[in-house]
Amino acid sequence: MTKVTLIVGANSLSSRLNGLVAYAQQVLFEYKIQTQVIQVHMLPAEALMTADYTDKTIQAVNQQVLNSDGVLVFTPIFQGSYSGILKAYLDVLPPKALQDKVVYGLGLGGSKHHLLALQYALEPVLKELGTEELLQSTFATQDQVVKDGRDFIIEDSVTNRIDEQLYRFTSRIGHEVIKEEARWEKIV
Repeated sequence: MTKVTLIVGANSLSSRLNGLVAYAQQVLFEYKIQTQVIQVHMLPAEALMTADYTDKTIQAVNQQVLNSDGVLVFTPIFQGSYSGILKAYLDVLPPKALQDKVVYGLGLGGSKHHLLALQYALEPVLKELGTEELLQSTFATQDQVVKDGRDFIIEDSVTNRIDEQLYRFTSRIGHEVIKEEARWEKIV
């Protein structure tokens, strides 16, 4: 079965970034792809801050990444860059951990002024970790993802871009995707 790991660099489960995570998970579920989520802020802080590769939890989540066919990386954008929480985890991944994997980045920032943060800050690190199949990242602003009780409302312009990239993503990881006609019916 196709496995995809979602690495989330948010600082809480209530972050709007998790609206993008939930949406991507739902789309992948519709493609019948098994997902596993790594909420980095829930990993042992001491192990992350000291780069303790021997920590059992770090080893377990790293193995999830290594066993995946593809990886989605989610990050809030702060001060023109990806989150320090995400950086702490990327630092404990084994060298070339993303080799032979399709990788897709998604970011959420305060304004469109941070649009290029994914391309110029996150993507070079993902390439250094070995990915050769890096899809164009998707950036959304906080006003495009609104928390509504327990749910999130995401603007159609954002979900359409995510749908398009996840279709490419699933095709590239070798997963048999649904017929294109049905896919477009879902989007429209």
